[in-house]
Amino acid sequence: MAAKLKPTKPIELIIALPEDRPIIGSDIVFMQEAKNMSLMDITWEFAWYNSRHNINTIDKQDEPLTDVTRAILTRIYAQRLNCHIPYVAPKHLLTYGLLPATPNFNDLHEAFIRMFEELDEMGQLGDYLPKGMYASDIKPTHSGVLIGFNGNSATRWIKENDGDMPGPCARRVATIVHADIEARGVQAMVDFLHHVNIEATTRAIPGGIKGLFTAEKWASSTFKRRGRPTVADKQSQLAKSQEAQRSSKSK
Repeated sequence: MAAKLKPTKPIELIIALPEDRPIIGSDIVFMQEAKNMSLMDITWEFAWYNSRHNINTIDKQDEPLTDVTRAILTRIYAQRLNCHIPYVAPKHLLTYGLLPATPNFNDLHEAFIRMFEELDEMGQLGDYLPKGMYASDIKPTHSGVLIGFNGNSATRWIKENDGDMPGPCARRVATIVHADIEARGVQAMVDFLHHVNIEATTRAIPGGIKGLFTAEKWASSTFKRRGRPTVADKQSQLAKSQEAQRSSKSK
């Protein structure tokens, strides 16, 4: 049996992201400062408008990002920065400008299947897939979940868009992960699955990444689709706020 693969170790700690909570808005600010980026650069890299960037990094800087895909992208960027992992464009995805070519979702899905087959050969498949599930069981819905979407999104992409992924953030994740797999093989997949597992676990997905494969969606008792707090959470927060106000008035 081959040696057990673990996430790539940092060469230097440029930005440290806690693994006991989801990505929050202020993590994006730390990333911007660590890379000495302008507002235009950071908003382009994270694929959102200035207004959305400001809301998440100022008004909601202590709250988990509602977009799971962008949270996973943040962890990818941080690790590559700490581990000095360069972007290497795949030879079959030629680009003639500054923007790298984005793989089709089907290409990404096939790359995931190949990597799970290698993990199976190495005896590490059980670290990521629920009991009784094998590499041959990986469906497009599972690959969609891995990049932060509910599984039915992948089905819609294939049927309606011939595998082209809508949304720049999804394309960012697909482009960098696909290129990394082409360049570094199964080690890149282990790194990626580690990021997904952290976000799944800290967003209270039962079983972490294994629970994602079972449910094929990002939802839990704490975080609904795309990481949004549940109605019960909001009611609890409101009740605590009202109680605090009553206590303040009684003093």
